Amino acid sequence: MLAGDWEAQNLRWNSDEPLVVHDWDSVTAAPEAVVVGLAGSVWPSGLVPRAATVSESAAFLDAYQRAAGRAWSAGEIEASWAAGLWVYAFNAKKASLDGASWLAPDEAEQRLALAGA
Repeated sequence: MLAGDWEAQNLRWNSDEPLVVHDWDSVTAAPEAVVVGLAGSVWPSGLVPRAATVSESAAFLDAYQRAAGRAWSAGEIEASWAAGLWVYAFNAKKASLDGASWLAPDEAEQRLALAGA
């Protein structure tokens, strides 16, 4: 089980090393690529809520694969992008209730393409 909500306010650090991700209302059991995809789309959100850009998400996924020491399969990469799009849709719905925007206009289309959809 892992925390599935890697927004910045749910992270604690020991100097420049991640110490813990905590957010017990979003504990999840999912394939690694899905958890990383969720994290890659929300990690910069903190006191000022914002989504990661496509390039920030891509950099997150690349850095994760390098740190893990293996390149993912095409299916894992697509699953990761699809999971990130799911959390984007969830956050976009919440933001719309407040009259706010969550996604840049072309973000969903780019993420759908990266997810192989």
